[in-house]
Amino acid sequence: MPGLADSDDDWGMRPPDRETLLDLFGTTRSALEQVQASDRLTESLDRGESLYVVAYEGGQPAYLYFTGYSYD
Repeated sequence: MPGLADSDDDWGMRPPDRETLLDLFGTTRSALEQVQASDRLTESLDRGESLYVVAYEGGQPAYLYFTGYSYD
């Protein structure tokens, strides 16, 4: 990955939008276990796209979870 994407049109890693987080987890502050257990997180990704999710513990940001697909 070249870095963080500034928009959905840029090539790079980006966070899911607020609506996606609410749809997937019912909150914008999901626990790491919720993120790891999600089968739907990568459904909208194509080859070469990636996401990162900030996961929370005790109400505080504690982890960055990275996922995506390569071009290979």
